[in-house]
Amino acid sequence: MIKVQRVSKAYGHTKALDNFDLQVDDHETLVITGPSGSGKTTLLRLIAGLEEPDSGEISINGELASRAGYTLEPHRRNIGFVMQNPALWPHLNVLQLLQFVLGRKDKLEAAQTINNLLEATGLKDYKNRRPADLSGGEAQRLSIARALAAQPSILLLDEPLAHLDPELRINMLTLLQTHAETLGATTIHVSHHLEDAQPSADRVITLG
Repeated sequence: MIKVQRVSKAYGHTKALDNFDLQVDDHETLVITGPSGSGKTTLLRLIAGLEEPDSGEISINGELASRAGYTLEPHRRNIGFVMQNPALWPHLNVLQLLQFVLGRKDKLEAAQTINNLLEATGLKDYKNRRPADLSGGEAQRLSIARALAAQPSILLLDEPLAHLDPELRINMLTLLQTHAETLGATTIHVSHHLEDAQPSADRVITLG
């Protein structure tokens, strides 16, 4: 369960979130929509531990994750985050990046997981390419593969289908749904395209 209690976050004089409350139950898929600047991305970054709230608290599975002056490290939150900008490590190729994410897992199991993800995302023929050699859509698919590789209990999706053509959007949304169901993951999906995200939603809210 994710609890966001009375959270505020500002950038200079601009308030991204103001005394904001939200609860997302275990295994729930929540879709968030709203105009640009309504705080959607800020909310995900706060939950992921990439930003610190100015006030209020965020807890994950009953454990304090963030408040002003304290942030539990992102790698300890068991979160997979697909960002609008994939933010891939430029010095690692596709295969190396996924191997790094899986870390110390059994080598045979890790190899099978990577092979399955490369197949599912259509990146099998690109495993030796670095991010600079990928198109926007290929980088986005790699970001999805990276988020799923460690089998997180929470998936944060910030416009994860934005750079994909219609057929790939359907395929990647199905992949994300299947993994969420298999893992029993809690999912927060931010999207401007409600028609893409709504079929998987247990609940939809609008910010702004």
